[in-house]
Amino acid sequence: MSLSTKTMGWGDFFAEGRGARLALICLGVWLNAADSLVTSTIMPTVGRDLGCYAYFSWATAAYMVGAILSGATAARLSARFGLRRAMVAAGLLTAVGCGISALAPGMIALVAGRAVQGIGSGWIVGACYAAIGAMFPERHWRGSSAR
Repeated sequence: MSLSTKTMGWGDFFAEGRGARLALICLGVWLNAADSLVTSTIMPTVGRDLGCYAYFSWATAAYMVGAILSGATAARLSARFGLRRAMVAAGLLTAVGCGISALAPGMIALVAGRAVQGIGSGWIVGACYAAIGAMFPERHWRGSSAR
């Protein structure tokens, strides 16, 4: 039976030690989604506590701009420094951004922290997509219509 006619099950994604890789990729993509959920939930309180509703939407916009711009360079960063180093650096940058945001005394510092956080998160998500091509066999790249 050829690969094109063979049906793959979920077990194939976990075979040959790929389960941890899949979990890491899912965690990286989830991080970005969870950040959006948490931020949209707590921003009204943050805006009230910091007293700057004028910059309320800037916190989200700074994160998204940083994530989009850095996500576009993630594959190049991964190729240049290696996937592991790129992921660790992106995680550290995201953590630094979280720290800046958490300790921000005002909305301007929060917006700056969110930008740093977005850059790190964009690199994480982009590196996760690059990792799919590097860590999984080509048969896992295709959608169900290509089988």
